[in-house]
Amino acid sequence: MFATISQRTPVGIVGPNQDFDALAPDAGTISYALLTSLGSRYHQYIHS
Repeated sequence: MFATISQRTPVGIVGPNQDFDALAPDAGTISYALLTSLGSRYHQYIHS
């Protein structure tokens, strides 16, 4: 079951529990392709 979210709702795709190397096989690509395809569309938040 998936949560319902609205447009412009911030979501976490990668972080301490999931990195690009772990996400890439699920997306059918390599981590470099995921990272470079984001371009300037992402915002980095660092939680301490």
